[in-house]
Amino acid sequence: RSMTVVMAAYSPTLFWDGRAPAAFVDPVTNQVLLPTSAALESQALLPFLNDVEMGHVGRTVTDLVDRVTNSVPLAMASNLPGPLAAFVAGRTYPQLFGLAFGTSVVTPARIAMAIATYERELVPDRTPFDLGTLSPIARLGEQVFNGVGRCNVCHIPPLFTDHNFVNLGVRPIAEDLGRAIVTSLPADRG
Repeated sequence: RSMTVVMAAYSPTLFWDGRAPAAFVDPVTNQVLLPTSAALESQALLPFLNDVEMGHVGRTVTDLVDRVTNSVPLAMASNLPGPLAAFVAGRTYPQLFGLAFGTSVVTPARIAMAIATYERELVPDRTPFDLGTLSPIARLGEQVFNGVGRCNVCHIPPLFTDHNFVNLGVRPIAEDLGRAIVTSLPADRG
């Protein structure tokens, strides 16, 4: 199961093993483009290139750029708001990249930045918790969460996380290298 990208803008690293770091490195030039707070950019391209997730075996960043360059923006979308449909109508991705980045060149880094920009907007701020309008039953749940359940020790509001990596015991440590894939530390297995 994938982690949600809702509120992911506040995460210092992303993916279950943290392989998307805070620094964003251009996948073509290996130059650091964004030294901090760029875990969203770091994660944006990885699923497209991973044959276990969305990619195909052997897919490269060049293949991804070609696919984006030659695709019709929002072609598969339905129920588009009128202003968005009018804005995108007849435009190509290179034209849209020109509006966003100043030139129409589609690059892997720009694709990552475009996706990350969208994901940064996924911030729910109108929930009953945010508005202070929890129902009576939800308030009881909050008391358990903050009291005997001690959930709030790790799930610290308002993000409800401490950003630590924890073995949840879903798979035996022998089967799951977990964070150790990134850190090479035996203590991070699982």
